[in-house]
Amino acid sequence: MENLSLFLVEKKLVKDFFLGWVNPLKLKQVENYKPLSEVIGENGKLSNLSAIEALASIFANEDSELSEKDQYISSVFALLMCAPSRISEIIALPEDCEIIEKDKDGVEHYGLRFYSVKGYGADIKWIPSVMVSVAQKAVARLRRLSANARAIALWHEKKSSVFRLPNCPDVDEEQPLTNLEVYQALGYDVNKMIKHGCREKLKTISLIDKNKFLYDDYSYTLRTLFHKIHNSPPPDFPYYDSEKGIKYSNALCVVNSCQLAENKRTNFWKIHKPSIHTITLEIGQKKGSEPNIFEKHGFFDICGKPLSLNTHQARHLLNTFAYLGGMSEFDIARWSGRNNIPSNKHYNNVAEEHMKAYAINISKQKQNSIEPIVGTDSRVADPNFDPDVHGAVLATEHGYCQHHYSIKPCSRFPGLNEITAGCNEDLTEIVDKLIYRTEQDKNDGVYGADQWLKLHLKYKENLNKK
Repeated sequence: MENLSLFLVEKKLVKDFFLGWVNPLKLKQVENYKPLSEVIGENGKLSNLSAIEALASIFANEDSELSEKDQYISSVFALLMCAPSRISEIIALPEDCEIIEKDKDGVEHYGLRFYSVKGYGADIKWIPSVMVSVAQKAVARLRRLSANARAIALWHEKKSSVFRLPNCPDVDEEQPLTNLEVYQALGYDVNKMIKHGCREKLKTISLIDKNKFLYDDYSYTLRTLFHKIHNSPPPDFPYYDSEKGIKYSNALCVVNSCQLAENKRTNFWKIHKPSIHTITLEIGQKKGSEPNIFEKHGFFDICGKPLSLNTHQARHLLNTFAYLGGMSEFDIARWSGRNNIPSNKHYNNVAEEHMKAYAINISKQKQNSIEPIVGTDSRVADPNFDPDVHGAVLATEHGYCQHHYSIKPCSRFPGLNEITAGCNEDLTEIVDKLIYRTEQDKNDGVYGADQWLKLHLKYKENLNKK
């Protein structure tokens, strides 16, 4: 109704007014914390984890071992695994989507510029450090696969006379061309000539009107040939996504026509916008005689059927990881590009077994926090204390308490106050060990280790001032 009111005003059918509307129906209550067997079962939101591992294995192959279609499909899904996103958001990424910024401590962070749907708008999705190399490889592959299509799009925008593709003959723009030279000018390699020769291939090409395409020798010059091509951009040109303001010349996922069809020759002079269906069909359940990407690479389930996957399962998986890692509801919604925070519950697929174990663990952590182990003679001397286990420990000269990396360190810990922090040789040695252990865990990608490392470094700084 809001869109209808905006349409009426935009078309000047009525005077200015705005009609707001709120759905009176409550959101459907979602039953969370189902048994693990249902969560990862055949119809569970986190099912087909083996298919995700298989696709990761395909993505890890060298470019020379994969077709352009396989590189494209696996790279798009790899980006889905780097931050919780919708497939439409990945396909709409701009070519210059990468961004690197330094925080106040001078640490670099890598992110991608996204434009989220469902009302959230433009934002930067920061990529976890363990997935940065994956995102960079995926973006680099898609950038290379889309390079020619983006160049053709830019040529259309500039309206230059001729676009010389790599195989274009080195002739004057006004020189009449033979069939072979037209074939080369359109980007085709004469060393990979089709069975019936270039003349038969040119008969099948449609620029404007297939019936009027001339395929006799000297029917075209470079100028007249590309004049016809100038008149055949996509219907919505120059915008690849008009809502987001992304042009074909700056679209990361644009390709050439037939570039993702393994049984056809790529039309290097024609631009193509892949659809969501292109991705879902390739990773989904096999339909017809064409194999999906899993069957082509030999990945089958226990029944001998090719594996399959749903693009939205990556979004559910990453949201669930965020819950298990202790991320706040607000941060989960923001990272996912979700405008409505209550909608988070639809993506929380934490199993009841995990929640029971988590509750027991939290209970033990609270008990340790309330009743710290006290050493003797004002020293941390308990023989059971082992800082090599992990670094989520708060240690003072009166004792220590163990926590968990996913739990945010206490902001009232006296060691953060340089006035109350005391100098103790045993304590200093313990803090050094905690710094070493926590730094190792951070480098290994352990969630939450970075916040504990900051605490220990600050604590060490205060100790050294005494």
